[in-house]
Amino acid sequence: MFDKLTDLINISSVRDPDLFQTYISKKIPGAVWNTDSDLRITFSNGSGLIDMGLKAEEILGLTLFDIFETTDSTSMPIAAHLRALQGESIQMEAAVMGRFLQGFIEPVYDNSGKIVGTAGMVIDITESKKDAHALQLSEKRYRELFDNAIDAIMTLDLQGKIVGINRSGEELLEYSSNELIGKDVLTVVAPEYHDLVRQMIAQKVSEQVTLTTYEVEAISREGRRLTLDLRSRLIFEEGNAVGIQIVARDITEKKRIQNELLASEETFRTLAENTPAIIYILQETKFIYVNPAMEHLIGYSSAELLQMHFWEVLHPDHVEMVYQRYQARMRGEAISSGYEIKVINRSGETIWLFINNTFFTFQGKPSIIVSALDITSRKVAEEAMKQQNEYLAALFYNTPDGVALCNNDNRILDINQRFEEMFGYSREECIGKPGQLLIPPLLQHEYEEHIRSTHSGRIVSRETMRLNKNGELLDVILKIVKAGNYGYYMMYSDISERKQAEQLIQAQFRELEAKNAEMERFTYTASHDLRSPLITIRGFAGLLMEDIRQGKLERAEKDLQRILNAASRMDDLLQALLELSRIGRMLNPFKEFSMSELAADIAELLSGPLNQKEVTLLIQPDMPRVVADESRIGQVLQNLIENAIKFMGDSEDPQIEIGYKESPGEYIFFVSDNGVGIDLRYHDTIFGLFDKLDPHSPGTGIGLSLVRGIIEFHQGRVWVESGGLGQGSTFYFSLPHV
Repeated sequence: MFDKLTDLINISSVRDPDLFQTYISKKIPGAVWNTDSDLRITFSNGSGLIDMGLKAEEILGLTLFDIFETTDSTSMPIAAHLRALQGESIQMEAAVMGRFLQGFIEPVYDNSGKIVGTAGMVIDITESKKDAHALQLSEKRYRELFDNAIDAIMTLDLQGKIVGINRSGEELLEYSSNELIGKDVLTVVAPEYHDLVRQMIAQKVSEQVTLTTYEVEAISREGRRLTLDLRSRLIFEEGNAVGIQIVARDITEKKRIQNELLASEETFRTLAENTPAIIYILQETKFIYVNPAMEHLIGYSSAELLQMHFWEVLHPDHVEMVYQRYQARMRGEAISSGYEIKVINRSGETIWLFINNTFFTFQGKPSIIVSALDITSRKVAEEAMKQQNEYLAALFYNTPDGVALCNNDNRILDINQRFEEMFGYSREECIGKPGQLLIPPLLQHEYEEHIRSTHSGRIVSRETMRLNKNGELLDVILKIVKAGNYGYYMMYSDISERKQAEQLIQAQFRELEAKNAEMERFTYTASHDLRSPLITIRGFAGLLMEDIRQGKLERAEKDLQRILNAASRMDDLLQALLELSRIGRMLNPFKEFSMSELAADIAELLSGPLNQKEVTLLIQPDMPRVVADESRIGQVLQNLIENAIKFMGDSEDPQIEIGYKESPGEYIFFVSDNGVGIDLRYHDTIFGLFDKLDPHSPGTGIGLSLVRGIIEFHQGRVWVESGGLGQGSTFYFSLPHV
């Protein structure tokens, strides 16, 4: 226990005394106290005070003479403390009121090695007298203090042999205790300091000098040179010196910094005087140094500032914040050294500074060196940016366009009210959802292309289509604009009404073109195909009249039948022409539908003819979805399938296949059969009005003309491929991508 108190006293001489006192009062049972050189109590604590009938707050500031009510300096407690002031370590035991008490009194040194007071401790050792376990516990506590001390502690015998070293010493010197114990202390001392260390040991042993302080250089196991601040004291047992305890603090870095500071003082002053950065030093909030940049910024001369406190130029808004930070730093809390403050210059103008401060000791006093940058312009710009953001927010939420803000991961961060109105989604339904929430499946590739363009810095602007919450397609003008480095804006202008008007005009234009084409075909038909039955009717009408005059009723009946056949033929032609004329009339709006499903519906409709001819119909299941007039496209499929059934011929295994293949900008669908085939010469003419390869086949010859008219109305193409007679035929038609 004696050694433990001695170690703690040494530690207290190089650490914060308040921290030392707090540690002692918490860790050691009994009572502890400190006195100054006049034996006046400066600190006391511990449960033992109560046992002795004392209170810590009552004896604080009293001298030991006051407490023991005596003026006799030879009385035991007074004499013991006076001996401690002479540098002696005091240990004593006494029996008081049936209890055994053990007391220790040690001198307290300041950083210069001067004795400035005493530290005392008394503990009840009654139980330790009865039970050796208490002694072991005490030794354990001592070992904990010894091993866990921040400073390196080494114990030597009187010949300079190492008999003990703590963990900090092992880490500092990079040796294990087993490697050092029994070795001469000079093993770790730099050669040029050997004589000094030998002299210290000899002086302590011969003169019994209690405490000495000096600097030496040591060499670690890895060859690193260390500058150490050593404090050594004799260890006494029963009044006899038995060893030397050395407390070593590594001041290598401190010495290096001191040397560098000394070497660079002029350089620092030159830099500080010429740098545009603001530099000043404070001691207890008072300026003790300012550079010219600080003078220029604040408007006061150096002489004026050196008479002022920092609070005098600090803006009132930041006084409390700076004070709280200062107090936190003084308490040792880890807070950032850089922050922003406002100061006021001589003219009363507010200036923003970003400061970075460092605590250090200057001229023996705690000081703060501050480097600062004038960030007033940046703060003004930030305020302008804040206002601009407010303007942008107002524009975002009040623009007539629907706007969605997305991050770089293509997730929606925000939408405005117009977006909700246009597409039917609430803000809660959109936040965090993918940016392609509104994209029709057919336009997914377009969206991905737009995002790539936006990330490369280009502004996207184009007409397209989007799906609302109800699955309806809306015509919009889309603009995508990059929003800084965090995302992009998607802006939608609803042009549905305009597109409807455009589509109406286009439809009317196409209808007019179709009508003109119909007119031309009607003209041709009237002059050719329709004229043929009229000639037949007129010719046989003349023969009928002649047969009636001659009384040839049998021949007259045949003539009349031919006239009826010609009239029926003309009626069929007229009905077909009427159907053809309806192609240009948009009876149904365009919508998105599956071609596979439509083909299945037509197959069901034609199941009778297919079964009758025992035709196998194959439908590709993964055909795409298209946007078109579903009824008209169904008419195309029906005509092509009926045509394939009609010209299947005598195939042993009749088959019809419906499928598609991808092509740039369009889908190409086909209806293929293994029927009679078509000669290459007729691949173009078969789509003409009333053109029939087999004049005796049923029908008017207008079916393929209807197919061509419907597909061309959808801005597609239609054609046929066949290897020739007996090779089957494949009719192709295309529909554009939306």
